[in-house]
Amino acid sequence: MRTENLLISSQATMAIIIAAACVFFLALFFYGIFRKFTQMGWLPWQIPIIFGIVYLIDYVPKDLNPNARYFISLSIFLLGAAAVLGIGALVRFFIHRRMRPASAIVSVFNRLLGGITAMLGFAVIVLAIACFALPLCEYCIPPAQGILSVVFENPIWKAVSGHAFDFFLVAVFTCAVQAGYRVGFGRGLLTLFMCAGTLASLVLALFLTVRVPFLHSIAHSFERAIAGTANAVVAKICAYGLVALLLFLLLFTVLSLIGFLLHKLIRRCRYVRVLGFIDGALCSVLFFAIVLALASGIDYAVGWLAYGGLRNAVGEGSLDGIVRSVETYAGSVAQLFRASPFSRVLFDCNLLNAFGKYTPPAGA
Repeated sequence: MRTENLLISSQATMAIIIAAACVFFLALFFYGIFRKFTQMGWLPWQIPIIFGIVYLIDYVPKDLNPNARYFISLSIFLLGAAAVLGIGALVRFFIHRRMRPASAIVSVFNRLLGGITAMLGFAVIVLAIACFALPLCEYCIPPAQGILSVVFENPIWKAVSGHAFDFFLVAVFTCAVQAGYRVGFGRGLLTLFMCAGTLASLVLALFLTVRVPFLHSIAHSFERAIAGTANAVVAKICAYGLVALLLFLLLFTVLSLIGFLLHKLIRRCRYVRVLGFIDGALCSVLFFAIVLALASGIDYAVGWLAYGGLRNAVGEGSLDGIVRSVETYAGSVAQLFRASPFSRVLFDCNLLNAFGKYTPPAGA
C-alpha cells in the first residue's frame, strides 16, 4: 500500500510539473503574440544558427600551428556571428521600412512567429544552462555522475555531449557581441566616464573640504554649531562630512549635466547609420575581447594547475597531498574544457601559453 501511495504521489507530482510547464509556455506564447516578432530580439534563432556554423571548427586540421588553429577557429565564429547578426539587422530594417502597412496575413504571421520566438528564447536559455551544467556534472562532480547516470548513459546524450559545452560558449560569446552592438562604443565610454567621474568627484570633494581654507572655515563653523549637542569627534566628522557631501552633490550635478549633453550627442551620432554601425561594431569587438580574455585566463589557470604548474612552483614537500588533490580536480575541469571542438581549441591553443606553456599528458 505504501509503495502504491508513493507511486501515485510521484505521478501526481509529475503531472503538476508538466501542467505548470504547459501553462508557462502558453503564457510565453501569448506574450510573444502581443509583443510581435518584429519587436522582439532574434537571438533565440541566431544562436543555434551560429552554433551550426561553429561546427566547422571540427574540420580544422589538428596538425596546424596552434596559433593558426586558434585564429582560424575564432575567425569562423566571428565571421559566422557577423554574417548571421548582420543579415538579421538587414531583414529587420527591410521589414520596418518596406512592409508598412502590413496585410492581415503578414500581421497574423508576425504575431504567431512572435509567440514561437518567445518560447524558443526560454528554451535556448535552458539549453545553454544545461550545456554548461551537465558537462560540469559529468566531468567535475562525482556525486552527480551517479545521480545523473541515466542521462549520461543515454544514447542521445552520448551523441551530443561532444558539442554541448560549445553551445554554451557560443551563446555567451554571441550575447556579448550583441550586447556590445546595442550599447555602442560611445555609450560604453560615457558609462566609464561617469563612473570614473563620480569616484573622482567624491575624492575631490573630500580633498577640497580639508585643504581649501574657505571650505575648511565653513566646516569649522558647522562643527562649533554641532559641538553643543554631540561629542567633539562626532561633531568634527559630521561637520566635515556635511560640507564634503554638499560639495560632492554640486560636482556630481555638473558631471551629470556634462553626461546628459554627451549622451544627446552620442544619440545623434547613432542616428547616422554609418557612424552608428561603426560605434556598435567597435563595442561588439570590445565586449567579445573582454569575454575572450576572461575565458583565456580561466583556461590558462586550469591548465597551469592541472599539468604541473602548481607542482613546479611549490616543489616537493609536505604539500604533496594538497597539490595532488588540486591537480586531480583541475584535470577534471581541463577534461571538460577539452570535450568540445571550439572549447578545446581555446584551451589547447591559448595565446597565454606563451607566458609559460603547459603540456597536457598523452591521452588527456
